[in-house]
Amino acid sequence: MLVDWTISPERLNWNVNLLKRRPKRKRVVTEYFDDQSPLYFYEHYRTTDEKYPVLYLRHKYILEMLGSEGRGRALDVGCGSGAMMLDLYQRGCMSVGADLSPSMIKNVLKLFAAYNTPKPLLTVVDIEHLPYAEDSFNYVFCAGVIEYLERDDEVLQEIARVLQPQGIAFISVTNAVTPLWFFETAGKLLGLWDTVVSLARRIAFPKTRVHVPSAFANKASRFNLVEVDRAYFHFTPFPFPLDRLCPALSLRTGLILEKLSQTRWGFLGRGCIIKMMKQA
Repeated sequence: MLVDWTISPERLNWNVNLLKRRPKRKRVVTEYFDDQSPLYFYEHYRTTDEKYPVLYLRHKYILEMLGSEGRGRALDVGCGSGAMMLDLYQRGCMSVGADLSPSMIKNVLKLFAAYNTPKPLLTVVDIEHLPYAEDSFNYVFCAGVIEYLERDDEVLQEIARVLQPQGIAFISVTNAVTPLWFFETAGKLLGLWDTVVSLARRIAFPKTRVHVPSAFANKASRFNLVEVDRAYFHFTPFPFPLDRLCPALSLRTGLILEKLSQTRWGFLGRGCIIKMMKQA
């Protein structure tokens, strides 16, 4: 584990102790992503012609929303394969990666080595108890993380704490109000969806939640994180596992509908990225 310039020794020790006794839900999430880690980057961020490129599109939209910004210090919470860290590095950003999965962290190191870039700063962390000092970062990226947690307040508080005033956070959630994914939303609210996915994929799938984007943004405002932009993604009309019955049609139709990302019809998308600024 590499220790970077932003880490508070006291909070790091606290985080290490928490990881040793993390609850079952977080252990399941860790085990799932440890298992997925070896091919995660190449399957989700560099392959776009065989299946619906959900994570690739989310990644692309975040970078577009970032625009010409991106200078300074950035924290990628739930950095996963390291795709965002790699792109931020290529933009000249000083980035730090944090993830609950030790195997993901190891594969980020392999990814950077494969691209002949300097070894990145990485930490195994519990996102609800970040080991970083206050006001450490100009940017915080948190994509594909919130839905695996039991609640939002702790992580929003932590993101706001480590973000500098006027700093920018990008947070993604699974959209609860899209009518195209009614049955998945209902399944998640009833606590049944993870069982369905586990049976279809033959691997234990962590429990996930859905959010009403506007309600989530309102909650974030209590922590001085104010929404400044929003984009939706994943518009396939056939929810999992039905998308497996007609993958070509699902992909083709969904990519056409992606044009709705930042229109008034964006709510049809399954995922939502919210760009927020920390108020002083």
